[in-house]
Amino acid sequence: MSPGSARKHRRLSSEEKKRIVLRVLSGESRETVASESDVSPERIEKWESRFRASGIRGLSPRRRRRSRMGKTLASLGPWALLLAILLALVFFLTRLMENAGPD
Repeated sequence: MSPGSARKHRRLSSEEKKRIVLRVLSGESRETVASESDVSPERIEKWESRFRASGIRGLSPRRRRRSRMGKTLASLGPWALLLAILLALVFFLTRLMENAGPD
C-alpha cells in the first residue's frame, strides 16, 4: 500500500496491539511491522506511546464520545434521576390501580 493511500481501520484487540508494539520495541522496524500487520506506522506510534505511558491498559478500547442524548442527561444530573424515579413510580401506581379494581 502506498504511503498516501487511505487504509480502513479495523479494530484490533489489546492483545494484538500489544504483540505489534512489542515487536517494534524489540527492534523491528515500525514500517515493516505496520506493513505486515496492515496498520499504519502512525497508529503503531500512538499505541507505542500509550503502552509506554499506561502499559497494556493504554491499549484497551477507548471510550467513545457520548451521544447527544447522553450529554443532555449528564447535564441534567440528579434531575434526570429524580424524573426517572418519578416516572417509574407513576407507572407502578397506575398498574397497581388497574389491577386493584372495585372491591
